[in-house]
Amino acid sequence: MTGWMVTVGVVRDDGKIGHEMYAVAVDDPERAVQVALAAANSDAAVVNGEIDEASMKSIGLETGGILKVLDENSDPLTSRTRRH
Repeated sequence: MTGWMVTVGVVRDDGKIGHEMYAVAVDDPERAVQVALAAANSDAAVVNGEIDEASMKSIGLETGGILKVLDENSDPLTSRTRRH
């Protein structure tokens, strides 16, 4: 069993655009995107890469499960980025 990392674009309550990244334990990347979009209530997503079975087990992700990994508030690389 493999899974996928999926980044989803989201519109916040204040109208600002953000992102959320999900680990999705689904073999099919297209289905993984659909699952992540549903979880984030969004319309735009991109597959970042495949997750191996050992990695999914290490974070406690079961087959068919989804886990939000980060968003712009918990991502140290982009949370302090200035937006123009």
